[in-house]
Amino acid sequence: MSPFRKGTRLLAAASVILLLEAVAHTIGTLSPPPDDPAIQAVVTAMRELRVPLGLGMEPSAWGINRSLGLAMTVALTLMGVMGLALPGAAPGSRRVYRTTAWLLAGANLAMLVLWWSYEVLPPFTFQVLLTPLLLWAALARGPEPAAHGSPATPAHESG
Repeated sequence: MSPFRKGTRLLAAASVILLLEAVAHTIGTLSPPPDDPAIQAVVTAMRELRVPLGLGMEPSAWGINRSLGLAMTVALTLMGVMGLALPGAAPGSRRVYRTTAWLLAGANLAMLVLWWSYEVLPPFTFQVLLTPLLLWAALARGPEPAAHGSPATPAHESG
């Protein structure tokens, strides 16, 4: 079934925006830092600073920063894929749809507060768009249940 069928479009649209945010985040993370001398000095210091973390691992502060940035890309990608895949795995299940929307709305609200607190505008703008959309999806009726007893929806979830 299409993730953009009637009753699932809000969550599907938000999920696509999450995937676009993951792409934008990856581009931003992998882009070279600006040529500004002050920024270059910080980058050089981060690359030279090594932190012993055990098991013989001693990454640079720059490497830690990059790995955390790419981990955020993985998390955003997972969130977007979950928003499309979970309702698709149980078509017509309002419970699965609404639970997915509430979980993603909660995560986006947490990120909204995080980006606001640390004054990081690019991801903050995505969360400003996504959080209300996901709350709307969570509060909406969701997909129509399949006919009672159909294989797509267990009998206890229909109606």
